[in-house]
Amino acid sequence: MSFDLFFCCKEAKALDFERVADWSERYPYFSRTAKGQLFYENRDTGVYFSLDGSREDATDPEDSPIPAGFADVGLAFNLNFNRPSYFAYEAMPIVEDLAKEFSLLIVDPQGDSPLPQECNATRLIREWSASNESAIRYLSEQADFNGTFLYMPQADSLNFWRYMSGKSELQSKLGDDVFMPRLVLVQRVGSTRVQTALVWTPGIPMVVPKHDWAAIVRERKRGRLGRAKKETGYISSSTLMRSVGAHLEDFDRVTGLRILRAAKAAQVGRVLESVPLEHKKAEFKGVAPDGFVDVELPVTRPAQ
Repeated sequence: MSFDLFFCCKEAKALDFERVADWSERYPYFSRTAKGQLFYENRDTGVYFSLDGSREDATDPEDSPIPAGFADVGLAFNLNFNRPSYFAYEAMPIVEDLAKEFSLLIVDPQGDSPLPQECNATRLIREWSASNESAIRYLSEQADFNGTFLYMPQADSLNFWRYMSGKSELQSKLGDDVFMPRLVLVQRVGSTRVQTALVWTPGIPMVVPKHDWAAIVRERKRGRLGRAKKETGYISSSTLMRSVGAHLEDFDRVTGLRILRAAKAAQVGRVLESVPLEHKKAEFKGVAPDGFVDVELPVTRPAQ
């Protein structure tokens, strides 16, 4: 199940897909998957979607989704359902930019009107979100649905997306002296709740975004002459902040980012070397960015 958009224009004209490919180069995440296809994949956020310029129905007016009186340019957009909301938040502004670049209208089969209309990212986010919720609800109500959706509250999923989507740019501004860590999506074994984890490595100056769990990576010696062995475990962010929070500075109060400066990194590192770990690494599993939803349904509420 997916959300599809079809592009057209008021006057008959051809849209060379090579021009679309040239336009896509302004975004770093597009790749050419076929002669008339582009695939967008942001490895930081996990968002992906496709643009297809080789639709077979574009040459047959009877099969085309474009109504009479408008020219079908043979270009379509596709974004899957059963995804967290930030897939639409990232994709739809790009779709709007594409439509404006080539003076295109869109036909939205999921919308209220079958007529072509101006492309508006805000409206498309709203329509995709409504269709996405309907798709999730429909799937959950099927008799043969024997699973459950992993769930993260939408406010948390959007916070994750905002941080990860701006991580590379902020890292470039900060340079190599301060590390911008990845936020990792995790679930505790036996729970359907998706949360965020931040890997803390002792002694490294770093930006600290909001997170649920801290994954502590450290060396441990076994006995006086034993060899050092890497140890990884988890501790809740709230517990850890009681020990190291005073050593962090506010970096961006709007987004909640804090920063561990080089002058305090060694001191925090000593805390991380000795802090008791609350959970073993094996108690957590990683979650793919497209492996959960942020629509709250009875089947998505976290297990108690």
